[in-house]
Amino acid sequence: SKKQSKLVGGAAASSQLLDALSDEKAALTQIAADWIESYREDSEAALCELINLIVRLTGCPTRVPQEAVFEASGIGELLEELQAQTLAALRQQRTQEGEYDDLLAGRTKEQRRQRRSVLQFVRSVVVDGQHHVVFGEASAGSRLSPFSEVVLQWLATMGGASYRPFRHVSTLVALAVQSALASVRAHIGGELQTAQRQLEADARASKRRGRGQAGGQLRARVAALSEHDELAAAAFQALYDTVFIYRYRDVHAMVRAECLVPLAAWCRAHPAAYLKTEYLRYFGWALNDRDARVREAAVVAITGPLLQGKAPAATPGTVGSGVGALGIADAADKSVAAGLRPFVVRFLPRLVQVAAGDVDQRVQVAALRLVTQLARLQYIDAGARVGDIRRLKPQKADKARRRSGRGARPTYSSSLSQQMLEESSDDAAEDSGSDAGAADPAFDVHVLDADDARTDSAVLGCPRHTV
Repeated sequence: SKKQSKLVGGAAASSQLLDALSDEKAALTQIAADWIESYREDSEAALCELINLIVRLTGCPTRVPQEAVFEASGIGELLEELQAQTLAALRQQRTQEGEYDDLLAGRTKEQRRQRRSVLQFVRSVVVDGQHHVVFGEASAGSRLSPFSEVVLQWLATMGGASYRPFRHVSTLVALAVQSALASVRAHIGGELQTAQRQLEADARASKRRGRGQAGGQLRARVAALSEHDELAAAAFQALYDTVFIYRYRDVHAMVRAECLVPLAAWCRAHPAAYLKTEYLRYFGWALNDRDARVREAAVVAITGPLLQGKAPAATPGTVGSGVGALGIADAADKSVAAGLRPFVVRFLPRLVQVAAGDVDQRVQVAALRLVTQLARLQYIDAGARVGDIRRLKPQKADKARRRSGRGARPTYSSSLSQQMLEESSDDAAEDSGSDAGAADPAFDVHVLDADDARTDSAVLGCPRHTV
């Protein structure tokens, strides 16, 4: 006999959260506050509504009942059934599977607004309700809260599905949660440093007065803050290990590109935790991606969120817009500069190659702006002539590229890159106040040395793409 479906269809499958977030006049902070209050009263019902919001964002016309939301072993089977029902509905509408996208992939003004509303709601839930949804009572056999546990189970399973809308939506929601957790950790880190300084000052004062140990309340506060930071870090790392590192290598370029702007936001929001080679290397790998959208997203992410601490403009068709604004917080420029220097030392030659002649003009212009900005921020030796990049000669591989119809490298004598590089070269010469000699055409720009006198400039290979 045919197994009975657990899914609910028809009018009963509607999502109250999705309806509320679709209202252009709705107050997102109030919607998030109402959900947090409902979570305090009945966590299972609130989590069921949140999971069904995620499911409906993929375009599925059905609803997952509450009892099935918490059956971790049955999530994969439910997703297969959801996919089958969605594709059946698409066939009825005579829509090809390849032509269908989830509700967060649209490029119209209304679709982008809905995308921002959903992701901002997710961030507000985590940030404003952190004491309940992140630091609440842990689930049985786990350090994570019920919220973190259930959301992780669903997002990780959806991220490994073969159906692209599942992977795309789960990636965006996971990145929004991680961006919020990075902001939470940054705030906790500031409070923890203050409490530790107060505790040290109190200990010195007590020692001068000849008293015993003092500052019991301060020690308790330091312990509580440290525990909260560990819980937030554990939730972040769980999503990083199960969603990010796999979706960064997704077979679809759109999903790969979505990962880069939020990654820059984490590094900027909490440099002490995330401005490290472990995370920065993904930008270098993305510069070698075969798809222009991914290379552009990497360059834009470094230029805006990472260097300037602001989100890129949400222009139509720009992959990554909507998530970049999440979790970006002001940080000490010196901390960012110090953390970025090893990355710049290693990957600047590749950035220069992209700026000099990427086959995609959008990527090339973005890279030119980034190289110019790096020069102004003194990541590049003031004595180097950035304009000498134009002396690079096209490689022989470009002939095969032209024959295959993939486009040709621009001609430097009349290209936009030469004009912009000449202008940036003149600006750099004026700023340095000295006239640099002709640069060696075999090497484009001189990179400021890091700790080592010589640094290997070879670019790491891009990881393989996976489903």
